[in-house]
Amino acid sequence: MPALREHVGDRWQLWNIADGSLRPLTDRWPEPVAPDSQIWVRRDAESPWVLDMPMTPDRDGLWVNKRWPEDVRPVEEVTWVAADGIRYLNPEITLLFKARLDRPKDKRDLDRTWPLLHEDQRGWLRDAVRRMDGEHAWLDRLG
Repeated sequence: MPALREHVGDRWQLWNIADGSLRPLTDRWPEPVAPDSQIWVRRDAESPWVLDMPMTPDRDGLWVNKRWPEDVRPVEEVTWVAADGIRYLNPEITLLFKARLDRPKDKRDLDRTWPLLHEDQRGWLRDAVRRMDGEHAWLDRLG
């Protein structure tokens, strides 16, 4: 967090949201409330939010799935690196996080992404959603 705050400097405001509360990341509150919270970014108080960065806890330097804490793996297994050098969470894991909320935009993301997933990614998502909620509405869609 110190490196991120230094990088954005005064150009952007960083805010931490956790458990429904929102507070700025400033010298007064330099650290996030929780390791699985989110960082929201905007230019100033009158500007729209431009970036939402979900944070993920780690255990001994390994990625920990915040929906399924038994799922602990090296970050290289749960992410991929785009041509621009930015590391992104694998789509099946992102969809698991979206399944919890099950909003219209999450269903749309599932419908658009599902055909692009490999069978092992589909199987992982089916199993993970079933573990999260054996009666989840997405299970019919996941086959």
